[in-house]
Amino acid sequence: MDPDSGLPLRLLDFLAVFDGLEVGGDLGMMPKFLLGMTIDNKANFNKLLNNPAIQGFLPSLNAFGMQIAQNENAFFICSQNHGPAVNGGKAQNPAANKHLKLLSGDYGGYIQFDAVVALIQKLGEGEEEAQMVAQVLGKLDEATFRGTFGDGEHGAFAKLTFKDKKANGLKQLVDLSTQIASMAGELDASFPGEEAEGIEVEPVDPKLDQDK
Repeated sequence: MDPDSGLPLRLLDFLAVFDGLEVGGDLGMMPKFLLGMTIDNKANFNKLLNNPAIQGFLPSLNAFGMQIAQNENAFFICSQNHGPAVNGGKAQNPAANKHLKLLSGDYGGYIQFDAVVALIQKLGEGEEEAQMVAQVLGKLDEATFRGTFGDGEHGAFAKLTFKDKKANGLKQLVDLSTQIASMAGELDASFPGEEAEGIEVEPVDPKLDQDK
């Protein structure tokens, strides 16, 4: 229920996609993303969307490279590069079938680390620390997760895969954890210039500690 409009709205499905940054625009870098949702009462949703306050806000989205799109099945807020896909009903670079299967359950998603590494390298160009992080994450292929909701039951499953499919996965995970810990020490990750807080313990008088 929207508290201001008094119109009952219920989201059926929700989709979030982030696929990088595009250089340019008023902010210097514009996110490339898509947020989509299906709604059970389209008539009430359209009334809400046509509210003068909402309509007055929509033009400002264009200044930030964003737009609102709608088709027969869903409503979207997206960057302009996703507009043609929404209007045409088909993505230019659709997800692989194994990824679509993840999205077909109650909830699910995936992260491809090549895209994460590219983003870190772009944002941290010339920064040694960023390149170190990118080098570590570059060993990972992708992370996936999915889950189910039931009557009093909830199931979840997550999987992390490495690019090197021949090497032992557990050993790679241990090596990666060790490398991250070493890198954190080199970067002085716990707030450079500040001493880590500890717990002070008052010394015990040995005389009081003796058995009487």
